[in-house]
Amino acid sequence: MPSIFSGFVHTAGPNTALIKSSGRKHVGVIIGGRMFAIPFLQRIDRLGLELRTITVHTARGTTINGVGVNVTSCCQVKIQSWSTPPGDAEDDDIQRHQSSVGGDLQMDHSAIRLAAQHFIGKKDSEIEDSIQKTVSGHQRAIIGSLTVEELYRDRATFSRRVLELCYNDMRNMGLTIVSYTVAEITDDNGYIENLGVTPTESVKRDAVEGRATHQSQASARRAKEEAQAHVEMNQQEQLKIVSDQERKIKQARAQKEVDKYLAEQHKAFDIADADQDKILLVRKKEAKAAEAKAELEVMKQYVEKEKLVKEQQVHVEADAKLYKARVDADGVRATAHADAEKIRLMGNAEAEKQSVILQKVGIAQAQVDAEKIKRVGDATAEVIRAKGMAEVEVELRKADAHRAKGMAENDILERRLQIWQEHANYGVLLDKMIDMMPRVASSLAEPLSKTEKMVFVTSGGSNSSGPSQFTREMTRMVAEVPEAIQALTNCDIRQGLANLANGKVANTLTG
Repeated sequence: MPSIFSGFVHTAGPNTALIKSSGRKHVGVIIGGRMFAIPFLQRIDRLGLELRTITVHTARGTTINGVGVNVTSCCQVKIQSWSTPPGDAEDDDIQRHQSSVGGDLQMDHSAIRLAAQHFIGKKDSEIEDSIQKTVSGHQRAIIGSLTVEELYRDRATFSRRVLELCYNDMRNMGLTIVSYTVAEITDDNGYIENLGVTPTESVKRDAVEGRATHQSQASARRAKEEAQAHVEMNQQEQLKIVSDQERKIKQARAQKEVDKYLAEQHKAFDIADADQDKILLVRKKEAKAAEAKAELEVMKQYVEKEKLVKEQQVHVEADAKLYKARVDADGVRATAHADAEKIRLMGNAEAEKQSVILQKVGIAQAQVDAEKIKRVGDATAEVIRAKGMAEVEVELRKADAHRAKGMAENDILERRLQIWQEHANYGVLLDKMIDMMPRVASSLAEPLSKTEKMVFVTSGGSNSSGPSQFTREMTRMVAEVPEAIQALTNCDIRQGLANLANGKVANTLTG
């Protein structure tokens, strides 16, 4: 349902101007906005501000020299809605400030009002026809003031003069020409086409002559340059040959120097390698000596430790046995004293008994028996005491023997340490090898311990009997152990034992 205010408010886009007229002389104009109008009292008209493209064709326009030409041009025309402010009066400045948009342009009320007077109510075709006829008439007037040559060769001057002549008429209609270009200039008699014949033929003639001249000069110059190039090529070939010879000579000299330098470097490398081998050999020997020294120090500490342990064990065991012997001796002594005292008391009791008997039998005989019993008790007590002392002496002798055994083991360890010190690392290695011999023999015979049954097969002969041959094979296998050890460690056990037996301090490591 239309609003009640739809007839009062009118709106327009930025390409349309609204023109309000009423009974007053003032005419209101806005561009791209809304305007309020009272029906029947005020009127709103719309005026399009779009750019119009118009093709102007002037047929058979006569030039100043009487030649008729046809000119086709294209112009862009629109209503002058905005303009640059003139800026020459104070009132204009105020009005420009009030009506300006963007600070650079202001609405051109006069042009819009003029265009409204001329074009409101007309169709676009009628407006374009008016513009076309106006521009065509001015275009024909300019054609009549120029020659064909000026018109054809200087189109920019022709376009500028047309614009200058059309400006006032367009301004009076409220219009402005945005652009104007000449699209085509022709004539019906071929005059314009023939204008280019003479220059064209002249240019062709000059071109032919220039081509011939240039070709002749080019051929002569080509021949000269070819000859000069041939000479220079030969010279370059000669220089190349000489350069190659010099290069080969220098290359041979350089190669000779390089070979000499490489030979010296190879010799230097060989000498350096030999020096390094010597240094490496010395370092290896020093390392082996340090290793042997370290092992010797370790074995020495081990022997010292074993010695201390053995001494402590011997002293502890000897002290324990001596203490036990003393305790046993004290016990035996105490028992002997107790037995002797018991016998003595028994003898005294028997003597008292006998003395009672003596009173009955006879004093003399009782005294003899009493003395006899006392002597027998004393003798028995002495025998028991002597037996206890003998047992104590035996225990003491056992303790001394155990101490002597411990001291002998310490002497053996000291002797072993002395041998290691005298024979350096070889002594240590030899000692370890000798300790390992029983383990090697045990490892060789270990598989036989798991054999449940053995069958010996002989093929005759006294030396091939089964058990004896087996025994010889086992003996041979054990006898080959020193050779295997020598192959693996460079240590000759037989020679080492021989040197040790002869008291020689020598290293029998081979290699």
